[in-house]
Amino acid sequence: MRTSAPLQRTVRLSVLSCALTGAAVLAILFVLAWATSAQGGVPASGAFLAFFTQQAMRAPHPEFAPGLASALALGALIGALVAVCSNLVASALRR
Repeated sequence: MRTSAPLQRTVRLSVLSCALTGAAVLAILFVLAWATSAQGGVPASGAFLAFFTQQAMRAPHPEFAPGLASALALGALIGALVAVCSNLVASALRR
């Protein structure tokens, strides 16, 4: 019986796909934190919101649209960086 070695093939991550995924994840987290803060819930949600909007520190209910836009932009940047770094590491390991 002949056995073959397992394929050591790596798949490159799509930068656009990872950027969109990161944007979606941070946007969802922002919406959840904003809703929690609006209900007077968890105090830590205000700290999370402060990453995306300066209004979080001054108002009981931070501005939704600017914070959501910031979360989308930061999520896209993080997702793209994850894809690029992952592809660079995979490329270096193949050599």
